[in-house]
Amino acid sequence: MGLASSDLANIVPADMDELARVYRDFILGMVRKCGIPDQEAQDAVQYILLQLGKTGVIAQFDPEHVTEHQGKLVKTKFSTFLGAKVLLYCRGERGRIGRRASHELQILDRP
Repeated sequence: MGLASSDLANIVPADMDELARVYRDFILGMVRKCGIPDQEAQDAVQYILLQLGKTGVIAQFDPEHVTEHQGKLVKTKFSTFLGAKVLLYCRGERGRIGRRASHELQILDRP
């Protein structure tokens, strides 16, 4: 049974295993919304999780960070913080996939 998105926003994982278990579907949904093709989406999620682990994303999150939203000061939720990181990786993945696709066309177009 999945968690409601409001419940998900409040979970700060203790480690990368928990992050992967709890947020995998969230990350996959963002990857697909960013236009990464379904056949590449699972690989992109794995790459993103690997990179998040390497950069220590959990330690980077400050649960006391406050931002303005609709004129009010609110604490940043982990899912919002994670979503911003995932979007950056998605941009890079889309570019990488596009470059690879253009190279494949060039190889096929050669006589």
